[in-house]
Amino acid sequence: MRLTMNDKGRFFTKFILGSSDQCWLWLGATNNSRYGLFKLNNVAELAHRVAYLIEYGPFDFILCVLHSCDNPPCCNPRHLFLGTRLDNNQDRDEKGRNGWYNQSGVRNPNAQFSDELIEKLLTDHKTMQFTQVALSKKYNMSTAHVNRIIHGRRRSS
Repeated sequence: MRLTMNDKGRFFTKFILGSSDQCWLWLGATNNSRYGLFKLNNVAELAHRVAYLIEYGPFDFILCVLHSCDNPPCCNPRHLFLGTRLDNNQDRDEKGRNGWYNQSGVRNPNAQFSDELIEKLLTDHKTMQFTQVALSKKYNMSTAHVNRIIHGRRRSS
């Protein structure tokens, strides 16, 4: 990302500047996750990444810019720090922001099978009453899915 003085001037008109302790809330366009978007060289960049670049200078493109305040529209550089994708995911999980996509079982809205059905399938398998092919027919799911459930690569109950 390269910034001109004109880019910096436009950038500073897009958020509410507060004290160093306050979040500086982005007023421009946002994405579906409420992160600010700033058009730079005809590319929509995440505003908090631009804020970090202005304050601290260039950084490795593969790094994430994380929020200590957990406020997506915030552009206060004092609330921002660099981390890897793993750091970002761990920060999200530690702060309980891991959304439905990390929910297992029936808590995940994409779940196709109830916990009771999965438990019955595993019981049938453990008692050796059925082969995986027979289980797939009995529970109306693919043999591959039965295999993943049995081997713990999908939720087990």
